[in-house]
Amino acid sequence: MDILTPTCEEQGHVYEFVSCKNQVSVTYTYNEEWYWQFIHIVRDGTIQTPLLQPQGEGESDTYLKVISGSVEGVSPCPPLQTSSALYTLSTIRAGGRGAVCCVFRRMRDAADITTVPGCVDVVDIPEGVSVLDWTHCNDKYPGAFAGHAFYNLAGVALRLDGALVSYFQMWAAGLGVDCGMHDHSDLNSDSTFCEQHFTLYNGSGAGGMAYLSPSACTLVSVPLPVGYEHGPFWHTSQDGRPLLKTSGCVSYPLHKWQAGGEEGGDQQQFDLWAVFETRPQYV
Repeated sequence: MDILTPTCEEQGHVYEFVSCKNQVSVTYTYNEEWYWQFIHIVRDGTIQTPLLQPQGEGESDTYLKVISGSVEGVSPCPPLQTSSALYTLSTIRAGGRGAVCCVFRRMRDAADITTVPGCVDVVDIPEGVSVLDWTHCNDKYPGAFAGHAFYNLAGVALRLDGALVSYFQMWAAGLGVDCGMHDHSDLNSDSTFCEQHFTLYNGSGAGGMAYLSPSACTLVSVPLPVGYEHGPFWHTSQDGRPLLKTSGCVSYPLHKWQAGGEEGGDQQQFDLWAVFETRPQYV
């Protein structure tokens, strides 16, 4: 099994997986409470779990996010629903297409985040590899989020045989923050993706996704607890594949992350979640 060191590009770290090898990334950590690695498993291949060995003491749980391909014992989450990504088996066995995954380990004594998020560290960081850090979303989208506790961390690109499979980034929002309705219609066939979220921290316990139901013209809330992911929010065709617009972008309802609780109080707590932006041909 090869352990890959990322290269660094403008938008973050890049991993170049190849289809004929089992490969894992270096280990990332946040607050020494969450640890994760990106992995590629060849078709019908296996990797032992747990891969990650947290440096701290105490009990931990393993979570598995299947980004592309399939893993035995892991069923895809249904559209607009949520499911726990907790993984308890001793091995990760890929299906006939292989698998690209993210393996998380969470220390059970992890506490809520009450201050502006710190950097994401790399355990035993290789020489020349930069640390990933946060940007306030008002710098990313000028004028849109001034005065709101909303941050972005970009990110990690996962490639397989030279082609982009998925882009990983993280977001953090304080209590009550509305992270903005959108439907990704500004993308095209070269940039579009299928988006899924995984929660690391949920400050109020009530944060999560929300989408506009076209049939009822109402906003539907989909809370996402710690360690949970959601199924497709994008529209699908009759065969279950992502539905594309004439522009080539994946079709979505209007949706957003909505942090729970009320904004502007004396005490702050953050939601922090990972986003997997996967090219539609790899879903």
